[in-house]
Amino acid sequence: VDSPALGINFDTGNSYLCGHDPYQWLEHVASRLVHLHAKDISRTQSDAERGQVTGTPVGCACGDGVIDWARVIKTCRNCPRDIVLSPVVSEKSYDLIETAHTYTFEVDTRATKTEIKQAVQAIFKVKVVAVNVMNRRGKRKRTGWKFGRRSDIKRALVTLAADDSIDIFGV
Repeated sequence: VDSPALGINFDTGNSYLCGHDPYQWLEHVASRLVHLHAKDISRTQSDAERGQVTGTPVGCACGDGVIDWARVIKTCRNCPRDIVLSPVVSEKSYDLIETAHTYTFEVDTRATKTEIKQAVQAIFKVKVVAVNVMNRRGKRKRTGWKFGRRSDIKRALVTLAADDSIDIFGV
């Protein structure tokens, strides 16, 4: 199904066990990757079961196995869904969609305007005209005698070309 609302959960260990190249598959699905199940398979188990099974409940090697984690991390750092986290659904954001053709997204606090623009264009297949960002500091909260702080949030206001639109709910 070719829908920007649907993402992919990928399992590195099971893709290796069934005989496929996990790096090639990860690069193939990176644009739609939502969750990566980082499972490594021990070398002894992989030699015995590779190509014979499509999954295993045991055998995680946690770094001593067959998966090259540096290569997996390098591939995942380029995923657009790691930059654009979620749409902001509120009365004010809907008003911006109707009046200014501007969509509001919660984004990674380290993302730049250029990265946000490229990610939105890759995920939703639209033309982005402008990106404005807002950095909101987390509020100080108190529980009993103890004080804490909520995490900081970065929001992006993304203006699209006049002929483009995004179906936020994927319906």
